Amino acid sequence: MAPSEFPFTSKGQSTDQRKKVTVLSIDGGGIRGIIPAVILHELEKHLQKYDGPDARIADYFDIVAGTSTGSILAAMITAPEKRGYNNIFDANVRLRPRLDASQFVGFYENKGKDIFGSPIFHVFDYPKKIKEALQYILCRFTSPINWFEAGMAILTRHGPSPLRSAIKQELQQIGLNETLTKVVIPTFRIRKTKPVIFTSDMTKDYKGKNYEDFRLADVVLASSAAPTFFPPHKIRFKGKEDGFFDGGVSANNPTLAAICEATKTYGNERNFENYLVLSIGTGRVDLSPYRGQGFAEWLFKEIFGKLRFEFLCNTVSDAVELYMSRIFHCNGVSKNYLRIQEYELESQMEIMDDASQRNLFNLKNCGSVLLDKNAKIVNPDTGCVEELSYKYKDALAEFARELVKEKKKTRSSAFSY
Repeated sequence: MAPSEFPFTSKGQSTDQRKKVTVLSIDGGGIRGIIPAVILHELEKHLQKYDGPDARIADYFDIVAGTSTGSILAAMITAPEKRGYNNIFDANVRLRPRLDASQFVGFYENKGKDIFGSPIFHVFDYPKKIKEALQYILCRFTSPINWFEAGMAILTRHGPSPLRSAIKQELQQIGLNETLTKVVIPTFRIRKTKPVIFTSDMTKDYKGKNYEDFRLADVVLASSAAPTFFPPHKIRFKGKEDGFFDGGVSANNPTLAAICEATKTYGNERNFENYLVLSIGTGRVDLSPYRGQGFAEWLFKEIFGKLRFEFLCNTVSDAVELYMSRIFHCNGVSKNYLRIQEYELESQMEIMDDASQRNLFNLKNCGSVLLDKNAKIVNPDTGCVEELSYKYKDALAEFARELVKEKKKTRSSAFSY
């Protein structure tokens, strides 16, 4: 394979020593978060190979975005360690991440069965569901939205306790504004039926009013509260307790949200050559009709049969993927955007809450096998997926090299997170 086939080769690139804005984006997908966890571990191993054993993913990205299960990974990447007794008052001491990427897969393997194992009438969680439902109703008895929130608090497949316990155990009392690099976490505010994108520098709204001091764990739980799977998660937002749903309702692929935040943070920059973006998916099933399948069978089995939260998330992700492909291709810098996604996920692995040992093993293996496959892109004109000549593992290694190069550069802008 000729080096020129790789997307991140230096041939023809600018000699400008200004640092590119580096962005990492991780899709939602429930237990399928194991797939990006495997890829992130591989990325960190490449970074350690090129830049020393202490390299961590958070050191190389200006923005880390994640939705739902992706927000869990984004938080684990950027959550700082505790300050030691000797440096607790020393603001000049640079904190390191609490976790390294080798621990991400273990989180799903160790906690997955607890998180997704509680049935709807779990003896410990059902009273808590009723209590939360009553709180929504009593808050405003005549509001249809409150009754909807109450219903969603009860009619879920899993109880909230295991998920909340697992996330708070990992993130403890870390504030959203304490992350090692800027995080972007989409959620959905039920009362206003509007998306809310939480960021590390979220201190004032556009009117200059102060936001609350959000806890990273609460924001992650809000982004992970998938409808029908988990109850809404409450956050005190603009002076009121509001229920939030999974960010996958509006931005299951948070890459575009991350780019918007990058333009806000680093200036209204329209030159996409100044961006270096890695977007990681959680896999999706090919819904195209297979040979011999009748139209009616395809329509009712594959389309109507999948009109659920997973289908909504897939269509949202596909749209963003097409937009990103068009943005970088039309600006002549498609080499600066790498999307790693399994487009032919086996149907039994698509289920977002299957935490059986067999499925955990299959998903972990899927992430490893994916890296050995030829890379694919979405055609910016047709939206069809097309195969490239190089493998994902080679593209990821080259991307890691570029990240190490970018880390050594300086940004001309005086503003940085």
